[in-house]
Amino acid sequence: MNKFSVITVAALGLLVACTPTKLFITSTPSLSPTTSAATSTLTVNKEVSSADQSNFTITDDAIINLTTKPIPTSSVLHSISSKACLLAQLPAIGEIPWDTRRFDWAPDDRSLAYLEPENAQIGFLTLSFSPSFEDTRRLASSVVGDISWSPDSTHIAYIALRSDDLETVMTISANGTSLRDWFPGDAARTDTGIGSKHIVSWIDNSNLLLETHCGTGCQRLWELHLQDGSLEEIYFYNEAKHYIWGSDYIFSSYQAHVVLVFGGDLQIGISSMSNRTVSWLSGDYGGPVKTIFADWSPDSSSILFLRFIQGEDGIPLQQPELWVWDVIANKEIQILPDVIAASWSKSKGMIAVLSLGEPTLGIDGNWQGTTANLEGPNLLTLSMYNIQQEKIITSSTIGKVDIGYHWPGQIQQQILKPVWSPNDEYLAYRDASGNAWIISLSDLTQYKVDTIGDTFTSFKWSSNSSKLAVSTLDQLLIFAIPCSP
Repeated sequence: MNKFSVITVAALGLLVACTPTKLFITSTPSLSPTTSAATSTLTVNKEVSSADQSNFTITDDAIINLTTKPIPTSSVLHSISSKACLLAQLPAIGEIPWDTRRFDWAPDDRSLAYLEPENAQIGFLTLSFSPSFEDTRRLASSVVGDISWSPDSTHIAYIALRSDDLETVMTISANGTSLRDWFPGDAARTDTGIGSKHIVSWIDNSNLLLETHCGTGCQRLWELHLQDGSLEEIYFYNEAKHYIWGSDYIFSSYQAHVVLVFGGDLQIGISSMSNRTVSWLSGDYGGPVKTIFADWSPDSSSILFLRFIQGEDGIPLQQPELWVWDVIANKEIQILPDVIAASWSKSKGMIAVLSLGEPTLGIDGNWQGTTANLEGPNLLTLSMYNIQQEKIITSSTIGKVDIGYHWPGQIQQQILKPVWSPNDEYLAYRDASGNAWIISLSDLTQYKVDTIGDTFTSFKWSSNSSKLAVSTLDQLLIFAIPCSP
């Protein structure tokens, strides 16, 4: 086991290896003209090995709650043979949820930039080219991460470690020319340590959003203008005009609004980039209502976020709830109880929802919540929620995790959060055993992605949704989804 294996296994200790239990929302295959839709039922298919049966079960009460509820026939989820074909298997430094981003697709889908191992600490910025992705070319050395393509696919920004052990922001053209250090000399000393830096995103082809470290749970936000090298700090304020910094910044599609995750107090605020005044999604800052996790809707009109009530002892009084903040109306709406992570599809109509415990559904698939343990272990369930119809379309328990809702964590959510393809046809997710799966939304089928016996750490879709890059502990796997004819 190498260094990255040790770190990742320690962080992924929340996952208990077991055969996933699948809870399928099903119905009769077809209804005759004289058959009422109310005769459709929810059934529970338990696919648990004999070795795992003693670890967890679905209670009789839960089965009764589930088997008496009608659901449309389109809600059946079928397992089929894998349609993921491996195109390339590249040596690479794997991503870790709390670490920097180490691979990125070019927006034009012609190549993928990734971090090839140079030594235990740094790597080469390397390109892998379509269609086979086995043709590679090194562009730069001493790279530590945050690889990010410009919108026009002509340049790559990344974080490098200089010979004086300071981090800096570099850019290079895709053909290997125009290499530039944007924090030369003492300009790289942005903090008392190694000058930690993070690339948030490109604003356009000439401007970058950056973060620099300013203390525990504190990141300063900057705009780097590439035309003249100038650096402008972006400030945010509360209603009392006090300066607000974030531990993380989550921008809407066109950077019109930003969500700030604030320090270690589990608060989330939202601000427009024009007035930069922060509104707290959980109400007044410092109260018992805590929030964590945010995900923008495709049109940037709303965000998903989790909130829960914290007792005086710091323990949540209930499981987190999934809410939506309407940016235009400046108000919040509760969506679902008992959710630990969620991901909004690009077409806005569907939300992939992760929950702990045994789920209970109401009439026509409305979500009533789950029964979960505060400390764990718990079943992990993946569901598809149609936000217009306000009901669950399909749901599967995908194994058992060794976590409860005692302290909802960002790392747990980053590990488990499903990832939609840009065309909304596919959803990639991790089951409780660390396996990668694909769900096809058009026909509600699912299949496993063979990660070559290695636990994967993250995955990303190409912009045309035909390729999936999967980062494992020490390699990068590129799959065609589905296999090419």
